[in-house]
Amino acid sequence: LALLYELQSDAPGRTAVFSTDGRRMLATSQQGEIGVWAYASPEAIRTFGGHGASVYSVAITKDGKRLASASADQTVRLWNIETGAQIASLTGHEGPVYSLAFSPDDALLVSCGADKTLRLWDANGARQLKQITAGSEANYTVAFHGDGRRVATAGLERQIRTFDVLTGTIQATFDGHSDFVHRVLFNQAGNRLLSCGYGGSLMVRSFPDGKAVLDQRLPTVANFVNYSPDGTRVLVAGGDGIGYIVELPAAAR
Repeated sequence: LALLYELQSDAPGRTAVFSTDGRRMLATSQQGEIGVWAYASPEAIRTFGGHGASVYSVAITKDGKRLASASADQTVRLWNIETGAQIASLTGHEGPVYSLAFSPDDALLVSCGADKTLRLWDANGARQLKQITAGSEANYTVAFHGDGRRVATAGLERQIRTFDVLTGTIQATFDGHSDFVHRVLFNQAGNRLLSCGYGGSLMVRSFPDGKAVLDQRLPTVANFVNYSPDGTRVLVAGGDGIGYIVELPAAAR
């Protein structure tokens, strides 16, 4: 792998994502700022300020016009990417907010955090629609299924739970991780559920039955995982500073 560019910031980074068109990158800092970079430009073209603590997660709408951010300051915020203006500050979580995701149609936003709840928000009206109890420990990650009503969440409890967020009902609980779970993610087809955890475990389950079709142990903490565009590989960010590319067997795709 070759380093293409270094993007400069005044504070330690926390997380980063590309816009859907691949032309911009957004990165967050431990000081509560969000920076926007044009592809191949080392200097930020825009900075979003407003969070009072670390920003743990960001998500971008498919049209690339809005950004949602989750922070240790207990808020979820919506932003206009073009102008940098804050659209709304969503309150309700009683602790740091660790993860969020837009629904496929960008109409809904789901968030999770240290208060053991999922919050469902109207992303257009900027209001809370539902609060769902999601276990007895902090939840670190949440992901929408392609149907726009099911979500998966996981965290300190080592279990993955799936919910119908429109009704608030739990649908399934999946065991298998030996330590807390950092990331859950559905594949594009919606028939696989990918997860990784602190113990170095990388798992793929068939969905919705939850049957494990891949259970692999990495030599380090698995902090983050994402699919390749064609869904045949996954990229894992390891706690040892190494990125691992894992070829998925046919049964796990």
